[in-house]
Amino acid sequence: MKKGYIIPVFAALLLTAGACNKNKTASSTSPSSPKDEVVSSKFDRVKPVNSLVVGCQSDVFDVSKGAQINYASGAKVIVPKDAFVDKNGNPVKGEVKLNFAEYNKPEEVIASGLPMCIETTGGEIGYFESAGMYEITAEKDGEELQLASGKNIEIQTMGEKTGEFNFYYYDEERGTWQEQEVSSKQPTPAASLVSNEPIVVEDDELSLPKPQLARSGLPAFDLKIKNLSDYGMDNWESLMWQFKDENSAKDNKWLFERNWSSIQISGFNNRSASCNITAIDYVYDLVEDKKLGKKKKKQRKIEKHCSIVPVLFGNSYKNAMASYQNAIDVEKQQIIRQKKRQRMDKVRNQFVRVANVSNLGVHNWDRIIKQPETIVLNADFNVHGDKQDEDLSVVYMLTGDQKEIVTFYRDNFAFNPSYANTVMVILETGEIATFNTDELSPAELSEAKSTKRIDISLKPTGVYAESTRALGEFIRSQS
Repeated sequence: MKKGYIIPVFAALLLTAGACNKNKTASSTSPSSPKDEVVSSKFDRVKPVNSLVVGCQSDVFDVSKGAQINYASGAKVIVPKDAFVDKNGNPVKGEVKLNFAEYNKPEEVIASGLPMCIETTGGEIGYFESAGMYEITAEKDGEELQLASGKNIEIQTMGEKTGEFNFYYYDEERGTWQEQEVSSKQPTPAASLVSNEPIVVEDDELSLPKPQLARSGLPAFDLKIKNLSDYGMDNWESLMWQFKDENSAKDNKWLFERNWSSIQISGFNNRSASCNITAIDYVYDLVEDKKLGKKKKKQRKIEKHCSIVPVLFGNSYKNAMASYQNAIDVEKQQIIRQKKRQRMDKVRNQFVRVANVSNLGVHNWDRIIKQPETIVLNADFNVHGDKQDEDLSVVYMLTGDQKEIVTFYRDNFAFNPSYANTVMVILETGEIATFNTDELSPAELSEAKSTKRIDISLKPTGVYAESTRALGEFIRSQS
């Protein structure tokens, strides 16, 4: 379920913090005003605790060549040539470092400190449902860079949400989101963009061993080894063995100097068909038994190792190679079909959103959803009486099936009683405190609707947001 809120405007002064963020102030090429003017109001970045960070990928490239950078999430950033200028507006030469971070999961949004709300001209606050938020910065020798006039970076992101979403830029200086123009607010199904590039099957992906021609000048020997079918060599006629190299042939004469009790294969390499063998035998030594005052037999294990390769001669090699080539062609086609299925399955439920940005910083695909069931209230927050709402710079709420994250500043609060909502704060110590709105009794809910206010007492959970990952695990445990 998706949800969003509109509640009356309020003012708040808060501490700012950034994660993977270098551009703390608006650049000289700030975006144009949106069609619906946004009132200048502070929704600053608020980082709950220093332990919450979101890693960003950094890539270095020559600014004169530009770059196309692909990320594991499916995101793609395309930078044109000569795209950056320094703080004085001078063109940048040489290598630059591009930093890119995505904030898609609730814990990443919290760790980013970014507000998920916007104040509109009508004096209301709209709460965001995000279809993808990211931050992009650039630097050279530690100095922050800006995009040159007329230069845009194309950013493609992937997600599971469809439908229209607006595109926003976060103005750090004003603490506001500013809507940006995009060619389309609708995403493109990622499946329609699956690459048609040929799939290459590497040798190490193949399971069948490749027949090896016997090397001249090295001794060949026969070994009676069971379970050759396990290694794909059961149809190799007149199979012999050689040591892996010439030195091994000289050093491993011991292999022929006794009748070993057993010889075992291990560490088999499918591509070279090389393997390690372990030769094992048992001997009995006469040892002195001091208690009995006579000698007795004691068993001793002899174990030696060496590396060998299976080899073939003449027609046996030609026949094995012909069979191998036929089998390997079949296996390659099976691997290619599997990779094509995997390529499609990976993006089957994904959608691609594309934006050309003229500013470095934070951008977000968002929309505001208004629901008549939402109750808009003034709230007094406390943590079992210890912390009042003025001590809590920001309060979060996890809502809906997908655990959308909503941020509240100071005493404002809104929620839909028909959804499962978990109100959450992270204390200065890093401990998480929560309150579930379904704990409200019908009488308490009725009074809140009547008075337009509510007292919320959050309970410490004993769980600490020691890392963004730990916070994410806690959030998912609330589902």
